[in-house]
Amino acid sequence: MNLRRTLRQPPAARPGRRRHHVVVIGAGFGGLAAARGLADAPVDVTVVDAHNHHTFQPLLYQVATAGLDGDDVTYATRGIFHRQANASVRMGRVVGGDLSQRRLELADGSELTYDHLVLAAGAVTNTFGIPGVAEHAFGLKSLRDALAVRAQVLSCFEEADARPELIDDGLLTVVIAGGGPTGVELAGGMAELIDHVLSHDFPASTCGGPGWCSSRWATGCCRRFTTSWAPRPRPPSNAAAWRCCWAPPSTRCAPARWWSAVRCWATAP
Repeated sequence: MNLRRTLRQPPAARPGRRRHHVVVIGAGFGGLAAARGLADAPVDVTVVDAHNHHTFQPLLYQVATAGLDGDDVTYATRGIFHRQANASVRMGRVVGGDLSQRRLELADGSELTYDHLVLAAGAVTNTFGIPGVAEHAFGLKSLRDALAVRAQVLSCFEEADARPELIDDGLLTVVIAGGGPTGVELAGGMAELIDHVLSHDFPASTCGGPGWCSSRWATGCCRRFTTSWAPRPRPPSNAAAWRCCWAPPSTRCAPARWWSAVRCWATAP
C-alpha cells in the first residue's frame, strides 16, 4: 500500500474532526524518509525517538577510532524539520501500546495516539546467542557504542603503558567480528589510530613507534586474501594481504595480523 497516496485522499472531514495523525517511531534514515515524504500530505506527523538527534551511522567507525567527534555524526532532529510545518518531534522511548486502540505508551508514563503508525526503530546488535558476547563485547550501532569502543581502546593503551607485562596477555589485541563494510572500515581506522597516533603517544607499548601494526605480518592459521582489493596504502610488494580463517568453535587460532593492522583469534561465526 502506498501510504502517501492513501493519506492524500483522507475521508471527508466532518466539523470538529482533527487532522489525520501519523506517528513515526525512530529518527534514523527510514523514519526521516517516511516523515519527510509526508511533507505535502494533509496530515500531522510526529516523530518519536529516544534521542533528540539523528545519527549518521556509516561514520560511527570514525568516532570509534577517534577520527571524528560525536558531534560530527549527529544532527538535531528538530532542526531537520524546521521547514516542515506538519511535523513535530517527541523525545521519548516507546515501551508498549495498544494496537486496537491505536495508542502508544512512553517510558515517562505518557501516551500518544495515532491514526497510522510507522515503525522505523532501527536495529540492535545480534549476539546470536553466543555466551559472553553481550557482557564482554562492544556493538557499533549507536553513538554511545562508538564512544565506548574509543574509550576502551584508549584505556587499554594507558593500562599497557603502566603495566607492560599485560601486553603479552592480549591487552592490546583487537578482535573485530564481521567482515562487512563496517568491520573493514573499523579495522582500517583502528590501524591508522594505532600507527599514526598511539604509536607516538605510547612508543614503549607499540614496539618502538610508527609502523608497528603494518610491520607485523600474518602467521599461523591465516590464508592469503586473494581478491584484488586492498586498503590504501598498499602493503610492500613482498607481502600479500592476509585475513584470518575461521576456526571450529572454542578453537583458538594462532596470533595473526592483517597487513593493515588487526591481530585476531577467530572463535567461529
